[in-house]
This record gives sequence, C-alpha cells and structure tokens, in this order.
Amino acid sequence: MKEAGYSTAMVGKWHLGHADQNFWPRNREFDYFYGNTVGEVDYFTHKRAGIVDWQRNGKFVDEKGYYFDLIGDDAVRLIDKQPKDKPFLLYFASLAPHARYQAPKADEDRYAATIKDSTRRTYAAVTTPRSLASKAFDSEQACGYWLRTRRNTAWVSSLRGRVFQ
Repeated sequence: MKEAGYSTAMVGKWHLGHADQNFWPRNREFDYFYGNTVGEVDYFTHKRAGIVDWQRNGKFVDEKGYYFDLIGDDAVRLIDKQPKDKPFLLYFASLAPHARYQAPKADEDRYAATIKDSTRRTYAAVTTPRSLASKAFDSEQACGYWLRTRRNTAWVSSLRGRVFQ
C-alpha cells in the first residue's frame, strides 16, 4: 500500500502477534494503530488478566470508555482528517463477537422483551450495529461525503461484507 501512495491506519483488534513488538501494526506498515493486540480484553477497562492492552501507536494508554465507542469515534476522526487527494486504507477490526461479551446495560435492555436468556441478550447487544461501531461506516462522513469524494480510497468492511472503491 505504501508503494501505491496510501496512508494506512488500523483500528480495533490486531490479534496477529502480541508477544513480539515486531509483529505489532506499526511494524507491519501501518502508519497508525489504535486498539488492542490480544483477544478477550474487557470491553470497558481494556484489560486482560489485569493488564491494560490498549494502545495508540505502540504506547499503552489507560482510557475509559466502551470498546466500540472508542474505536468507532477514532475511525470517524481518522476519516475526517484525511486529505482528499491522498489514498487512505483503514483496516477496522471489531472485537465482537469475541469472548467476554459485555455491553452497556442500556444496549442489553433493548432486548429484554424479546430475549429472556441474559447471555444471549448480552451477545445480541454486542453484535448490534451500534456495538459494531456502525457510526464509522454509516455516518455521513463515511457513506455520504466520504464515498462521493474519495474515489481513490478502498474500504473493506467485515461488518456487512461490503467493499467500496
């Protein structure tokens, strides 16, 4: 991608090597990284086994907030700040539906009338479009302004299986 002139960013779950920093996103040709490198982090504390696994560009940060809100907001911020004359690749990998199924109570409550089992209700809340950071892909910036003006930008989304060019 670099040889083709793209700036690159990775937001979300890397999960392609965490023990050796040589395998972290910034050492794999990504200009920017925000998220976690191991699976099963707590969706609110971003910890696994009591250790924070939440990074911005290889530096561990202790940020508060729900996992999907943080990565969705960051993806939208990245999209908005990209120069329109430079191609951009955003690799966006959601943690859902990954073990530790956790969601804000309000998200779970939306399913209280239709899903009686609490585990299934939490799972439903984790895999809803809001939880999958849909604002990054359904926002006006992404699907309106972004796609009309950024014809040299490739989008790959595992959320809905779409590819935009």
